Amino acid sequence: DIRIGDTIYVEKAGEIIPQVVGVVLGKRAKGARIIVPPEKCPQCGGPVEIEPPEGEADPALETTRRCVNPECPAQVREKLIWFAGRRQMDIEGLGEKTVDVIRASEIPLKSFADIYRLHKHRAALLALERMGEKKVDNLFEGIEQSKARGLAKVLAGMGIRHVGDTTAKLLARRFKDLDGLLAASVRDLM
Repeated sequence: DIRIGDTIYVEKAGEIIPQVVGVVLGKRAKGARIIVPPEKCPQCGGPVEIEPPEGEADPALETTRRCVNPECPAQVREKLIWFAGRRQMDIEGLGEKTVDVIRASEIPLKSFADIYRLHKHRAALLALERMGEKKVDNLFEGIEQSKARGLAKVLAGMGIRHVGDTTAKLLARRFKDLDGLLAASVRDLM
């Protein structure tokens, strides 16, 4: 029953992300507005999935709603940023602002593969705001270096649900290459 303007208890969850664990009801303002969760994605208008807390099966205990449209512009943006991040493919020069600038242009950047085709758009990149010769060269160098990161980094970077760093490392240790992973049975994956 968290409401807009509430004072809350927060604790560290996972690596850094804070988790709300409670509300200080004694400090709730009179007339505090109830939060109405969206019925559809505010970005693309697509359907949302309601998720109960980890380990719970009761949908009445929902804690998360997420867009399930894989082509949702907000999802695509976040996946690209995650993939290029330091703990994943570590593509120097491809942060949030650069992703936004490129996506706002005519240069295609809708998939992980598009990152590796950016070199075909050098002239168009140079024409973008905040994209000088040095920055574009550094971006291309970062993309080239990412090709040697290994299967575990690729798997962690893809944003597959429930596949983080640890699971990605275990999969890469068990299956030496992508072909081996793709050929694996469900039993082998378990």
